[in-house]
Amino acid sequence: MSKNRLAQGEGIPGGSSVEFSGVDDFLGHSTRGGDRKRLGNWKEDGSIDIWLHPKGLPAAVWSHPWYRLVEDRDNAGKKKLWGARFNSCEPEIVLKKRYFRDADGTREYPPTVCPFSLMLEWVYQAIETGELNWTENIFVFEGDDDVVEVKAGGFCGMFQQKDLSKEQLVELKKARVRVGEAYRENCHAKCHYVFQVINAAKPEDGPVIAFEGEALGKKMQIAIGKEIKRHGEKGKALGDPFQHPYPFRWEYDDTKSFSDKYDVTAIAEDPSDEVRAAFAMDPPSKDDYTQPSNLVELRRSFEAHWVGSIVPPWDEIFGPAMKRFAGTPQAQAPEDFPHGANAPDADDSADGGAAEADAADGEEADGRQFDSDGVELFACDVCEKAVRADATTCPHCGAMFDTVLEKFVPAKKPEPKPLPKRGAGGKGRSRP
Repeated sequence: MSKNRLAQGEGIPGGSSVEFSGVDDFLGHSTRGGDRKRLGNWKEDGSIDIWLHPKGLPAAVWSHPWYRLVEDRDNAGKKKLWGARFNSCEPEIVLKKRYFRDADGTREYPPTVCPFSLMLEWVYQAIETGELNWTENIFVFEGDDDVVEVKAGGFCGMFQQKDLSKEQLVELKKARVRVGEAYRENCHAKCHYVFQVINAAKPEDGPVIAFEGEALGKKMQIAIGKEIKRHGEKGKALGDPFQHPYPFRWEYDDTKSFSDKYDVTAIAEDPSDEVRAAFAMDPPSKDDYTQPSNLVELRRSFEAHWVGSIVPPWDEIFGPAMKRFAGTPQAQAPEDFPHGANAPDADDSADGGAAEADAADGEEADGRQFDSDGVELFACDVCEKAVRADATTCPHCGAMFDTVLEKFVPAKKPEPKPLPKRGAGGKGRSRP
């Protein structure tokens, strides 16, 4: 429970006054609804020790990176560009299979409700039929200090396809598309995890939200799995941090590639009295991060910033979701439009905070990355470091690949891994 929750009149009929317990309580007061207590950007320090709140199981959230052009609250009339997120309303299987298509180009699991997913599919099909040129701008956001252009192919992930022809690469170069940075335009939904945690260095702050990318989430799965295995027969109970709490050390190194940027280590330590006091507090709500996003705001944004050569069928794209969410806040314009219901989540950056965050996590489009020459990179099965797709030998550990990159021949016996990666073979690699 927050320190001043009773003072705010919760549970008191008609209560609306706020009595602050001190200057810090006053400075932290906000008139906005929802609990916005966040862990903050711990990556700048390189590491942090955290406890998972025993009553706060994580949540997986699939959201589309987007942009928001808003009025600067501190400088009236000035337009500011923020990164934003739109939570998908499709079943998870549709999002996991977002890159799977049959031979005729149709989706194995097509979207049926989410307007963002339907928009992505409409743009993809318009490119396939020639109605849209894949290098033409379809969205433009112009702030007073920043401009962001989103091209048709970049929007739906086409610039990151592994089988681009030489002609296509030349076409992209003429359009000034840098393949290695194309992930910034890709708006397919990506998975993030919402954790309710206690900062081990500041347990007095109570439980806060940590909104982290897929890479760190997977490392948490591995660390917890190791603890369960380490405890043997009683492992599931003793290794479960929600039944028997123990802390984790999160580490981040921006000089490394892929998921190697992150490391998670379980620490053998009992909670202090201060940490137990934080456990006794209610965990912060995940609703601000997991609830459906506003449909009206997204449609207004799409229509206001659309510059494509043909006009999308907006009613068809938004109709299914508006019908499903009829009568809910998601189908009504937010009160503080154009700031938007999720504005506090946004990163105040010109190139889109959501896209930038995914880049920092090593998550690009369908999980692929490219070097500065536009050559796709894979993770070596032996050392897990980045290897070019055209390499026959890992430059880091000496592991060997055959010339057609279909087989993996380790130069040494690999160490056991809880979640082994696939080899570098191009044809044998499954899409996420």
